[in-house]
Amino acid sequence: MPMPRNRSLLAALAPLLVIIAGMACRIPWPGQPVGPAPQPPSSSSTPAVPAAISRLVVVGPRPLSCPAGMCLQIYDPASGEYWADQPGIRGLSYQPGFVWQVLVEQAGSPSPAAWTVTQVVAQEVAAGEVAVTSPHVGEAFRAGEAVRGKVSAAPSDRQLVYRVYDAGGTLIGQGPIAVTPADAGSGSFESVIQFAEYEGPGRIEILDLYSSAGFVGRSASVDLYLGMTVPPESRPSAQVLESRSIHIDSPARYSVAPPTFEVRGRVSLSPFENTLGYHVFGADGRLLNAGSLMVQAELGQPGTFASPIAAPASYRGPVRLLIFEGSAADGLILASATLDLFVDGGSLP
Repeated sequence: MPMPRNRSLLAALAPLLVIIAGMACRIPWPGQPVGPAPQPPSSSSTPAVPAAISRLVVVGPRPLSCPAGMCLQIYDPASGEYWADQPGIRGLSYQPGFVWQVLVEQAGSPSPAAWTVTQVVAQEVAAGEVAVTSPHVGEAFRAGEAVRGKVSAAPSDRQLVYRVYDAGGTLIGQGPIAVTPADAGSGSFESVIQFAEYEGPGRIEILDLYSSAGFVGRSASVDLYLGMTVPPESRPSAQVLESRSIHIDSPARYSVAPPTFEVRGRVSLSPFENTLGYHVFGADGRLLNAGSLMVQAELGQPGTFASPIAAPASYRGPVRLLIFEGSAADGLILASATLDLFVDGGSLP
């Protein structure tokens, strides 16, 4: 018996209707939630892009422990991390006296030996030699008077900083000093110095600070009778000042030390009662600690010293150590030496 015409048509269209119905199940109607788009399969062979981490790289001499007498000292002020005696970082050439802020790839290792410099963010150089031409040691100096001097190489930002200290090491004044560039990259400065009311022996320091970290590059100082119109009769003679000097032999500049470390050095002449004083200043120039140390010397002869120096146990960051001989007559500093280094909160890196 022949199939009705409409049934024959339905039978012929059945496969097509099945396909259309399947497509309808995959096409969302209004209000139907849409699932996430299919993602390509992950590939374990695609390497992860190393994170570029900003580091501050400090260069300082370490003649006793480093090849060719030089090594990198690396300090990251953001995290407070230190690495001492590093032979180098790939992509960074050694240049004495420079400080770099760089981006590095760590290559999965915290050791600088595995790092590679990807970008030099900033490169700073100390302002060469800084010299104060006036006033001179032992003169009287009042607030509002000017300090003059010169630098062999002008700092990149054309600015120095002055700090004024009383005899006890208390910071009583500070401010910026503009440097005027001159020929061959050198420069000069003349700046009014302000400080709190004080009368007595003190010191003015002229500093080239690395702006990215706050520690000292180059510096000069002059010891004066602050707040006075004329120096006292006890003012030391030029012969006394020229005959005395202090040298710090260790630790090395920009090295990393625990809060209590040993300092070694020598003097050209034995100080009064074979005693020197010391001040430890933080990155902001404020006094952290003060004390004294003994010199091994015969009367009127050269001598040596080796003594522990203490900073606060919890302190981490740049410090500036001043070792000095004070006049027994009035406390004016007759000779001094400074050292800039880092204190690492109680442990070596």
